[in-house]
Amino acid sequence: MPLGTYVRSGLIGGVGPITNPLRFTARAELVGRFLLDPLYEHRWGPYVAGGLGVASHPYLLVVLGLEGPKWGGITPALEAGVGDGLRVGIALRRSQVKGWR
Repeated sequence: MPLGTYVRSGLIGGVGPITNPLRFTARAELVGRFLLDPLYEHRWGPYVAGGLGVASHPYLLVVLGLEGPKWGGITPALEAGVGDGLRVGIALRRSQVKGWR
């Protein structure tokens, strides 16, 4: 959700298994992303993100990311950061922007 020209926000939730012993866990995160190319003038756009999360305990998160070119109605991104441990991931976001992405 846009909060201005440079900032986007999102609420993320997840459920998944943990081993040793096998059980399920859940988490929720409120994240804000600061886009370094908010007008999508370049094919690849870096961003920084941060927020708050809750799993079995509250935590802070900080992420560096790179959004790629739009593919159909989806914009892919690569992310790396820290937040309740090291995180590396791929994000697929719905695209509503015209241009490169």
